[in-house]
Amino acid sequence: TFEGKRTFQDCAAMVVDRSTAYLLSDTLLTAVELTSGRELWRANASFPHDIILAGGTLFVGGNDEVAAFRAADGKRVWSANVEGRAFGLAAAHGALFVSTDEGAIHCFRADVEPRVRPKATNTSHGPRATPE
Repeated sequence: TFEGKRTFQDCAAMVVDRSTAYLLSDTLLTAVELTSGRELWRANASFPHDIILAGGTLFVGGNDEVAAFRAADGKRVWSANVEGRAFGLAAAHGALFVSTDEGAIHCFRADVEPRVRPKATNTSHGPRATPE
């Protein structure tokens, strides 16, 4: 176990699992061993808004997109489009929930093909047409 303090430059968000810190910057996702500070792997990733770890998968939020990377080696294994900047990520019961600055909430499951629901339209109705 690690006891102490580490400082990471240019880190927008971080998640820690056992002895590994996963660091998210504007353009990189990096795994660092906490005890030694040694970099384990680095991956190009333009997903600066949020990061979570679920099982052995890192999920990251970016502009109009979310992606998944294997925590073991940093390989990108999945991505999907979303409406807006993905600021909120949560995982529960095999699903990934993504909330964005556009007010959209997306739900992704490995066993379900993604569907796109049309954007809500203005529900205010103008004057009703009257029959002649």
